[in-house]
Amino acid sequence: IRGTGLAGVVLYGSVRNAVVRRTSIEEVGTVMLDKAATSPWRQERAGVLIEPRDTSVANDYPNSVVLDRVHIAGGPHCRSGVTNLTPVRERTLQVTVSSCESSRIDRPPVRGGQ
Repeated sequence: IRGTGLAGVVLYGSVRNAVVRRTSIEEVGTVMLDKAATSPWRQERAGVLIEPRDTSVANDYPNSVVLDRVHIAGGPHCRSGVTNLTPVRERTLQVTVSSCESSRIDRPPVRGGQ
């Protein structure tokens, strides 16, 4: 996956038992518009983004996620290799991250959108 905009892989909402396996993600946060590379976003910009759909609803977030043999070479606009915005941690097997500001960001959501 190359030139992904905000994220190479997005797991969103009540996804269960997702496995991301043998995946290479490069140049996160960069897209081509009119033959020129641009990075217009200030949001998460992650190789893998795991995000709840509705923080006011219990269990409305990805759960039982496995990252296996995932390589992230993010590039100059990559904020993190893996960003998890849910209250549970994914299981990681052989995840490598380079060229991102951080290898991972964990930030559990605030209930009720507060």
